[in-house]
Amino acid sequence: MTDLHLERASNGMRIDFLKRLSNEAFDSAVLTGDISNAERLPEDLTDLGRACFPRKLYFTLGNHDFFGSSFAAVDASVEAVCQRQKNLHHLGSARSGEVIQLSYDTALVGHRGWADMRAGYSYDTAVSCHDAAWIDDLRICSSRYAIFRKMETLGRNSAAYFRRVLPRALSPYRHVFLATHVPPVTQVARYDGKGCGYHHQPYFCNVSAGGAIIGIARMFPSRRLSVLCGHTHSAASIQLTENLAVHVGNGKPGRPEFSGSFDLPLG
Repeated sequence: MTDLHLERASNGMRIDFLKRLSNEAFDSAVLTGDISNAERLPEDLTDLGRACFPRKLYFTLGNHDFFGSSFAAVDASVEAVCQRQKNLHHLGSARSGEVIQLSYDTALVGHRGWADMRAGYSYDTAVSCHDAAWIDDLRICSSRYAIFRKMETLGRNSAAYFRRVLPRALSPYRHVFLATHVPPVTQVARYDGKGCGYHHQPYFCNVSAGGAIIGIARMFPSRRLSVLCGHTHSAASIQLTENLAVHVGNGKPGRPEFSGSFDLPLG
């Protein structure tokens, strides 16, 4: 699942989606960000966890999940929810760094990532940054350049996380799923159903993470790596190399749906 944007959904649509989630046949679920906004996120995460229980719900956060607050405050509130709702698992959080076994030869890793302003026209884009108006850590930046530098740092942090964790997953497991919010390559970055233009690409791609993921995949040619992401609200998939695929879910704001499923070997 991705980009549920439950803050935009009517009460009836939320209830209907939670019922379907509760009745859906699956062993565990992965949600790649933009779940809600900062104010509603604890309540919406709790509801999602209860709908999935006792099955695990692994999730990353997206940029919209911080709207109306700060990174530290949202992370703290999410940590508190995960302590109460034990089947929720925040991928890439401060207590993470782990490799999660899904089956005998399949594992999951994840980190929220961020659009890092390195794609397309980069800092020279003519498009404004909506995150800067809604996320406290960006809103207090002294200039447009400072905002972009902060976003680039966030993207590079996710790349550093993948460099640390992903090789530990690919060494013992034949197939690894990597969950993140922002697509790591421009080939699957779309806008309004079309290929993303150079002015929008800085906000729709995490080049830093992409470089790390592609490089690590090359180091493990006998392993398979599947990247799951969202952010663009436009479904897209690409087989970058023989062992590396990227899948973007088709999340529609306020109309929560399932993006897809995978069957894993049980041994």
